Amino acid sequence: MPTWKTRMSRSSYILLAIAIIAIITLPLLHITYHAVGFGVDLSFIGVAFMGLLEWAALGPINGALLLGGFFFLGAFTWYMLKKYIIGTSIPMTTQPYTTGYNPAPTQPSQPEQQDETVIT
Repeated sequence: MPTWKTRMSRSSYILLAIAIIAIITLPLLHITYHAVGFGVDLSFIGVAFMGLLEWAALGPINGALLLGGFFFLGAFTWYMLKKYIIGTSIPMTTQPYTTGYNPAPTQPSQPEQQDETVIT
């Protein structure tokens, strides 16, 4: 079954590649920072995450806001993956962005030729 996808621009593919490379290399640089002393210290991410969880634990409304934010972030991520990466499978008979009504083509009718009668 064919797949209908919205095309991403070249800059979007480059940005996606940079994000994947960063996800792989930054934790490795953090490990080398603690093992050897050379690399990037990313401990501020853990401190910020702990602060966020402490804020959410202060009250039920804060916890609900945090859970709602995570839910909407997950829904947005799934929408972007489905629209740009995975795509939507459609049957061959269906055309995208149509209402399902395809009228038969018609030929325009020719005007009838009438003889002109001139009275003088």
